Amino acid sequence: MLFYILLFLMLFLILMLAPNLKNKDAEIVYKVLVVFMTALAVFRNNIGLDYYEYQKLYDIVQFDIDNLRIEPVFSLICELLRYFDFKSQMMFAVYAVATMFFIYKGCNYYSKGNYRVGLIFIAVYFLNNMFWLGSLNLIRQFLAIAIVFYASKYIFECKSKKFITWTAVAALCHYSALIALSFYLINKIDIKRKTC
Repeated sequence: MLFYILLFLMLFLILMLAPNLKNKDAEIVYKVLVVFMTALAVFRNNIGLDYYEYQKLYDIVQFDIDNLRIEPVFSLICELLRYFDFKSQMMFAVYAVATMFFIYKGCNYYSKGNYRVGLIFIAVYFLNNMFWLGSLNLIRQFLAIAIVFYASKYIFECKSKKFITWTAVAALCHYSALIALSFYLINKIDIKRKTC
C-alpha cells in the first residue's frame, strides 16, 4: 500500500509542477512517466480483480468464428501467445503496452505539441483510479476505450471512415466500443456550428 501512496504522491507532484516546466522538460517527464507507468502495468503480478479470471481464460480460450462470446482480438492474442509458449503474464503485457500506446497517441494529438498539457492529462489519467487502475482490471475494455480515445480525433477532422474503422477495431477488443459510433452521430446533430 505504501508503494501506491508514494506513486500517487509523485503523480500529484508532477501534476502541480507541470504548468511551470519548460516544454522540453515537460516532454522528457511526460515520456518517462508513460514508460514508467507502462512498465508497472507490464510487470504487475496478481494485481486486479479480474487477474485470476484472465489467467484462467488465457489457458482455455480459443478463437472460433462461430462462437464470438469472447471478443476476437482477445482470443487471437491468447492463441498466438500460447503458440509461442508464453505464459499469461505476456497477455497482460501486450494489453498494457497496447492500451498505453493509444492513450499516448491520443494525448499527443490533443496536446498538439504542448507537452505541459500532455503531462497534465497523462498525470490525471494515472491519478484517476477509474482509469489507470481500472485498466489493470478490465484489460479488454480499457484497450477498446484507449483505441476510441485515439480515434476520436477523426471526428474533429471530419474523417468518418477512419473513425468508423478504428471503432470497429476497438469493438473487436470489446464489443461495448460500438457505442462510440454514436459520438460521430451526436457531432453531426449539433446545429449551432458547422459539422462534417
